[in-house]
Amino acid sequence: MVRRSPDGKREIADTSGAFGFIGIFPTKVHTGRSATLDSPALTKTDSLKTCLASKRVSLDNLECVPITRNPGCIAGVTQDDSASREYSELLALDMHVLIITPPRPSRHSGNNVTAFRWRRMLKELGHKVEVQSEYTNEPCDVLVVLHARRNAAVIRRYRHQHPASPMIVVLTGTDLYRDLERSRSARASLEFASRLLLLQLDGLARLPRRLAHKSRVIYQSAVPPARRPDPLKQCFEVCVIGHLRAEKDPLRAAMAARRLPASSRIRVVHLGMAMEPTWQTRAQREMKVNPRYQWLGEMSRGRTQQRLARSRLLVMSSRIEGGANAVSEALAADVPVLASRISGNVGMLGADYPGYFPVGDTGALAELLVRAETEPIFYQSLCDHCRERAKLVDPARERRDWDNLLGEFLWEACGST
Repeated sequence: MVRRSPDGKREIADTSGAFGFIGIFPTKVHTGRSATLDSPALTKTDSLKTCLASKRVSLDNLECVPITRNPGCIAGVTQDDSASREYSELLALDMHVLIITPPRPSRHSGNNVTAFRWRRMLKELGHKVEVQSEYTNEPCDVLVVLHARRNAAVIRRYRHQHPASPMIVVLTGTDLYRDLERSRSARASLEFASRLLLLQLDGLARLPRRLAHKSRVIYQSAVPPARRPDPLKQCFEVCVIGHLRAEKDPLRAAMAARRLPASSRIRVVHLGMAMEPTWQTRAQREMKVNPRYQWLGEMSRGRTQQRLARSRLLVMSSRIEGGANAVSEALAADVPVLASRISGNVGMLGADYPGYFPVGDTGALAELLVRAETEPIFYQSLCDHCRERAKLVDPARERRDWDNLLGEFLWEACGST
């Protein structure tokens, strides 16, 4: 918050602990001084532009503070008109943001969906944004890199070429829950990053405490359907969304459906591309022996959303997940979820969510499916929990959180002059 120092200057007080982690950027003082609002750099827009353009920023030695687009508010405390104008000038500076995402065979892969949603959102905020699968040394104000291990070479090269330039490394599920333990290059990416971005809160526990000062959480948003189709009356439709690969444990719902009683009306519909021929063969074989299972392959995003919106449940059976877009879509569409109890799902749905099953436990998932179909009170509890979590995936929230994150770099840039 803003407070008065003994000499009368306005300064930023420590507000860590006064806010949650989501979209909040806690104050950490590394230089032994407070950032004052009376700095000449804060009152001269041309100085800010010059500072940002020249990248005279030492990101590891400066403070980060809560920033908001609201020109009359910082950390929730109203300022006087002059401070409001200064922050308006500061945050009005637009940036060139370059997003690097690993190449995928499907344009509907999780990384691609995320990258292009961010591009659209940041453009709405007035920034110039590009998405590329490779970095070719072009200049930018902020580099955003998805995947600490797969893009480790890009991260290392950019940091060596631009020692003080802002770089956000987005940690995927395989980064957090597999590669950071196995890969030295993935761990090095954490050190090179100016900020580490996670897609759900529980993942913070996987990072060393010494990196907490530069770690941020922004939940992936989803737009509710304009109209939710009525669920099918002839069956209890359960949706699985995700490409067929080992990390997703993609046939778990199909195997659980085999164990359902004959009286059950559950049908499992699976949307997603087979990432290897083996998975295609397995899905086709499953359909032949399991009348409750239908694999439809990859569908357009619009058709996938409509199919999800009419479903009674989403099953998210992943073994590794960083913060699934499919769960965000389900929360936005008011579709409850049955999920494997892994960190990535707990971070999305909450520790006390009643719809978890142990990873790979076909019997436990089958029991939950039966309960969801036959016990209205249990099904309603799933719905109620998901509706409470839906606020996390509000597009306005994600847009505001990105606005704040980029605002940190502007603040640091002006603080370095």
